[in-house]
Amino acid sequence: MHGVKSILSICLIVCLGYATEAQVYFDNTYETPLGFGNSGNALVWDGTHFITCGNSNFYNGNCFQSSIDIFRVNLSGLVDTLQTPGSISTDWRTSRFIATMDSNYIVYSNHTSCFTPSTVSSTLLKLNESGSTLWTAPGGNQSIIYLKQLDDQSLLGAGQYGFNDGINLTVSQMALSKWDSSGNIIWSKTYGDNSLFGYAVSVQVFSDNSYMMIGNVRDSITNYGDALIVKTDSAGNQIWTKRIPSDQDIVIDGGLITNDSNCLIYGHEYDSITNDRQAFFSKLDTSGNTLWKKTYGDLNHESVYHTIELSDGTMIAIGAEWTGPNQSTGFMMKLSEAGDSLWWRTFGDTDTSINRFNSVTENGNGGFICTGESKGDMWLVNTDSLGCLISNCATGITNTERQREEVSIYPVPFHEKLKIEIEADTPNELMVSIVNVLGQVVQSYPNLQMMPGKNVITLNTLDQHFSNGIYFISVTVDGLSYHFPAMRY
Repeated sequence: MHGVKSILSICLIVCLGYATEAQVYFDNTYETPLGFGNSGNALVWDGTHFITCGNSNFYNGNCFQSSIDIFRVNLSGLVDTLQTPGSISTDWRTSRFIATMDSNYIVYSNHTSCFTPSTVSSTLLKLNESGSTLWTAPGGNQSIIYLKQLDDQSLLGAGQYGFNDGINLTVSQMALSKWDSSGNIIWSKTYGDNSLFGYAVSVQVFSDNSYMMIGNVRDSITNYGDALIVKTDSAGNQIWTKRIPSDQDIVIDGGLITNDSNCLIYGHEYDSITNDRQAFFSKLDTSGNTLWKKTYGDLNHESVYHTIELSDGTMIAIGAEWTGPNQSTGFMMKLSEAGDSLWWRTFGDTDTSINRFNSVTENGNGGFICTGESKGDMWLVNTDSLGCLISNCATGITNTERQREEVSIYPVPFHEKLKIEIEADTPNELMVSIVNVLGQVVQSYPNLQMMPGKNVITLNTLDQHFSNGIYFISVTVDGLSYHFPAMRY
């Protein structure tokens, strides 16, 4: 679905007789100027905005190319700014970012060339709060899957060295690298059997400054795999390694150090023949021994992609609930400290499209916000503490989506005129705002009239307010907003 779909509810929170500021919950999708294949891969809450980083793609006639996309979204779910750092001349795969101690951001992205698709390299970009690039550094001939900043502001990245060509599974190893705060490489090391297919999805730091890499190792012939845990010292020297076998194919998607100083790993067990999959969590001690392991959901449905631990030891996990090939809904679940499921929520349409969450964080108001992809668009969902879009859905209130008018804009790109096409059941009014990439409203069209049926409203965009560039077209009717990116030439 193009544009933005919104499910908005207002929750007025009252505590001890005092009313706080109204909280807006939303379920929004965002299209980028490149048009399709958009996915939010990482998420930061900076106290005033939700900032998500991902990729969008286009086909240039020879191969797929893509951009790095960073959306800065306000508390109402509206885009304030959009940055696309880096070049779009290469295929940027799985771009993510982290917030740094100096209130900036590090984007880490893996990319290929149209001419050498089997060769993957990585790049680090440091951006300031405005999205301007402060420095760019090579990440090396490895895929960086997870990055974190250490207390001395150096960077520690885990991933994969050695890659497949998309057709034949080849050998690779876990990779761990360290950079200084300016992006200069300090050391880079590999781990594991170089005759197998291995890669790290996370690296965690213990209080003694030792590291634990969490990942996967797979047989290059059978394509079945196990969890692989590697413990190193602060210089990256291996202390021990442990392969955790499973009676099914296992895929580890992440891990974290828990409040009790143990390690939690998560992912899904998978049968490559039947395509059955089931979400699981396993808690390990500091020596890599399994304390407990639990599975969740129906046998052939769930994959967990990210988990956070809350201050009370409970956990929020997100991922995808698969209902068919290339067909899924996003889910959010809450777990107790012992791994027991407390509640489960699903989001997204149950049609023939992919809806999946990739990252989750706390939203500053006791609730949670997720990012991912929905029907080829970047996706943000902001909920209360119970995972609800409508307050207290766990007490029996059902999440419902109001009847929406169908909205489209054309031509895109536009020049002298921009047309809004909208379906309405009854006479109504709508408002259109045109916003630049800095979040500034350059022109508003209030109190536009609609009649039942199809309405086509033509806006004059040839005046001093408009220069050539990218704009966001906001169409609001009955409190429901739709947002479309569009280029003026």
